[in-house]
Amino acid sequence: MQMKQVNISYAPIEDRLLLRINTTDEAELRLWITRSVAIKMMPDLEHTEKQLFVPAVQHIANPAVRGTVEQFYAEEARSKNDYQSQFAGKASSYPLGEQPILVSGLAITVNQNEAALSFTLVNNTVLTINFNAQILTGVNKLLRNVVDTTNWHITTEMSKHPVIQMPASDTWH
Repeated sequence: MQMKQVNISYAPIEDRLLLRINTTDEAELRLWITRSVAIKMMPDLEHTEKQLFVPAVQHIANPAVRGTVEQFYAEEARSKNDYQSQFAGKASSYPLGEQPILVSGLAITVNQNEAALSFTLVNNTVLTINFNAQILTGVNKLLRNVVDTTNWHITTEMSKHPVIQMPASDTWH
C-alpha cells in the first residue's frame, strides 16, 4: 500500500479534523483528529520536519544560519506538493472501515529520510504510516492551514507542552 493523496478537513459538527489518506491501490484510511491530539501533533511535526533535514544542515555551526537553511529545505519540499488537485473521493476499500476511527495518541520516530507516524487508535491498535520529508512537510502545512479555520484558537505557545513546577514544600492530600 503506497500513499497517493492526503487530505485534512475540519468537521464542525464533530469538532474534529478528518485525516484521509488515499493509496495507489484505491484504499482510503479515515482518521478523526481531536483538538488535544492536534495540539500535540503540531509541534511534533514541526520538530520532525527539522530532524529530516539534519543531514543537509548538520555541518553548519551557526544556529541562525542552520535554521534559515532548514527553513529553505522545508519550503522547497512543500513547493513540490500539489495543493490544487481535488482529493479523489472514491475508494474501492476502507481498511479501517468507512467511518473514521478516533486517534487517541501519536508517536513519531525518524528513520534516516522518513518519519513513521504511529497513530494510537481508540480501539487500542496502532496504525503506523511512513512519510518522506516532502509528504510530511505537506501534511504539516495542511494541518496548520486547517487548524487556522477552526475555532480552536491553538497558539504556538499552547502546543509546546507546558509544565507547571510545584514548590517542593507543598503537600498534596
